[in-house]
Parts: sequence; structure tokens; C-alpha cells
Amino acid sequence: MLSAVYGTLLTPSMVSKWSEDEDGKCKLCEERMGNIQHILAGCKVALSQGMYRWRHDKVLKQISEQVVFHCDRRVNKAGDGRQFIDFVPAGRRKAERIAESHEYKLYRYSGLQAEIQAKGWCCYNAAVEVGARGVVAQSLERAARRIGFRGRELKKLVRDSRKEAAHCSRWIYLLSGRKEWEFRKVGA
Repeated sequence: MLSAVYGTLLTPSMVSKWSEDEDGKCKLCEERMGNIQHILAGCKVALSQGMYRWRHDKVLKQISEQVVFHCDRRVNKAGDGRQFIDFVPAGRRKAERIAESHEYKLYRYSGLQAEIQAKGWCCYNAAVEVGARGVVAQSLERAARRIGFRGRELKKLVRDSRKEAAHCSRWIYLLSGRKEWEFRKVGA
């Protein structure tokens, strides 16, 4: 993923600079220049095929599993009278625009937060972002600390989220030349 961060991955756009046989266009949409930003987060065909949603859901599943484990082990002790709540995953987000994405998510779920609080529940609106290239925003760490993650647990959550995003983006990059994409439901 380091090559993706520094822009040294071989993309159609890059190859077109030294090869006359390459037009530089994305191999999926064949409309826009096939640079790494477009391949990992901007191709309409990849979006419509569910590639970006797949990556989003895999990272969210990674975070969710660790939060559930943490809550079961540390917070929700048997017989303490607490009710368990199933969390609803966030909707789509703009790729690699972490600050904009964070504000959008907070706004999007502010109505739900107010509705929950009006019913007497304690609720915090904590949006988290993990970029397509494995950049983990501070929002994930802040949200995790708020629910009691500390030390090794917190480092593992951040590390595993980063690795999952990078792993999925690697597959999106490797498959960026294939027109077919078989969407597989996460966890299936």
C-alpha cells in the first residue's frame, strides 16, 4: 500500500507516459484517466459493481467485531440489567475526504441521535473514517476511547482497520483491469 500512498503503482495513467500503446484510460469505465485515486475511489463502474461498498463493509465488519467483543467482555456484564442494541452501519461516504465525510456522517445521523435521546436513552453520535489507502482518521480512535478502548485493544483496532482497508484496496487495484466483479456479501 506504500506504493499507492506515494503514487508509484503502475496504473494505466502512469504507463501512458512512456508507452504509446497505452491511452491512460481506466480499464473499467474507459472514460477517465486511470490514476490510483480513480481506481481506488472514483470509478463509476467499480462503484456500480459494489467494489467500494465491499471494502467499506469489510472495514466496518472489522471494527464492529472488535467493538462487540470489547462490549461483551468489558461493558455488558451478564445480569447488569442493560439492554443490547444492534448498531446500524453508516451509509456511503466520499472516498479519501475524511473531514468532509466526518461532518456529513455527523449531520446525517443527528436526527436519529435526537430521536433516541428523546426516548430517554443516552446516545453519542460518533462517526469514524478509514480511507481507501488505509489512512485511519483520529475519529476512530476518539470513538473507541469514548467506549472504553485502551492500550493494546485500541492499537489493535486501529491496526486491523488500517490493514483491512489496505487489503481490500489492494484487491480492487489488482482487479481494476477486469470488467467482471462478482460481489460477495461480507461474512458469507
